[in-house]
Amino acid sequence: MTPPLHPHHLALLKIFKDNQDIACNNAWVQKYLGTTKTFYGLKTGIKIKLVKDYFKANPLNFDQYQKLLLSLSRGSSFEELSTVGTLLGNYPQFRHQLDPAFVDKLFDKVEGWAETDVTCAFTADDLLDNF
Repeated sequence: MTPPLHPHHLALLKIFKDNQDIACNNAWVQKYLGTTKTFYGLKTGIKIKLVKDYFKANPLNFDQYQKLLLSLSRGSSFEELSTVGTLLGNYPQFRHQLDPAFVDKLFDKVEGWAETDVTCAFTADDLLDNF
């Protein structure tokens, strides 16, 4: 049984759906990105701003951060998976605390070059502290 989505995940998903660009939501873009997941057509800069604005108003502690990353990594849209990378990039103080085995789980559903690219917002040095 799949665990329920984290409350912050649900809030972000609503934001993504409310801001989707229907004109960009097409099979060509999905094929280009190399994903079979839903694509809401959000430009990267817009999505990052939406995510940053949300977490400015809703700060995370480490436990919430970890649970949210895991929840997003199980998402069914490109934006959910790419937000994993955004959060890895924006929380270096938490990223250094992540166990490498946990980080490995975050990549189970990553497919295509674009999802790989946007989730790799860290270096091996970030994980060596907990290796």
